[in-house]
Amino acid sequence: MNRTVRMPLKTESTNCLLGMHHFARAKLTKMHRTEAWKYMRSTGSVTVSEPLLVTLTRESAGILDDDNLRGAMKAVRDGVADWLGVPDNDPRVTWGYEQRLVARKQYAVEVCVQRIGCAQP
Repeated sequence: MNRTVRMPLKTESTNCLLGMHHFARAKLTKMHRTEAWKYMRSTGSVTVSEPLLVTLTRESAGILDDDNLRGAMKAVRDGVADWLGVPDNDPRVTWGYEQRLVARKQYAVEVCVQRIGCAQP
């Protein structure tokens, strides 16, 4: 199984989110999780029967350090895990994080799901 999905989601550092009202932050988090699940669901259903590598790539004009990158992608990770039908700490799923610089005011999240140990095309 190899699937790559690009979602027009704007993810931000957890430091930026700290200044938001907690209701607004919760609404944004829920939206990111739900949108990630919807985009992944549009590719069809999946059953986790083998080890998977899920790589989340944040596209933005700015680069985050590692801990802020993981925090910014947490809701997306949860949505992908929902689609997989497993908790996000399932040992069969390895999570990878990357970043890609794009022009200002452009942003997205790319999710790549692939079996571990398979040859890449």
